Amino acid sequence: EQKEEVKLLLQERRDILNELFQPTEANLAQFCKLNDELYRLTMALNERVKRIVSKKDILLDSNDFDDDYELEGTLKFVFNDETSISRLPDDDYYGSNFAVMIKTLYEVYVDYGIESIVTINEHHGPLDDGVSWYEYPFNRFPEFKDFIICYAVHDLTDHKLYSIPDLLRLNDFWSEVEFKVQSITNQDGQHYDFQ
Repeated sequence: EQKEEVKLLLQERRDILNELFQPTEANLAQFCKLNDELYRLTMALNERVKRIVSKKDILLDSNDFDDDYELEGTLKFVFNDETSISRLPDDDYYGSNFAVMIKTLYEVYVDYGIESIVTINEHHGPLDDGVSWYEYPFNRFPEFKDFIICYAVHDLTDHKLYSIPDLLRLNDFWSEVEFKVQSITNQDGQHYDFQ
């Protein structure tokens, strides 16, 4: 209940900061830089996942153990310390302690990635296909219309409670790929057949 109450307050804060946001030349340049980097990280993560998929037969080399596998690439924002937040010239304008509030948002979403590329049975790929995620909250601003907004930016500002001003200050990102090999047997030691 307390977590849901905190989320409602964070949603109210997000909406207020989005109302206050000004698409200045400096803010648009910062957005472009961050959007490009998150897109680059997503594509790099996707390529790394594809390379592991191409080598899965080498990795799955034990008929006695290897019944199935899961492969997941995840991109996350992480809050390590105050350097995880960029200071920008208009910080005071918003009246928000961005370090404290973004750390709070990070704690709410610590178990959730921005972008998650899952590969099971060879199905994989990012949600970026060259079409802009020009949706809430950016569709209120015509200045964003010509940007190809990447899915990671969309996820942070629509599926999560980061405002546009929060987004522009995020400075630490973590990418990881996890490969799990699974052995699934019954009491008699017989392996489950996934074919």
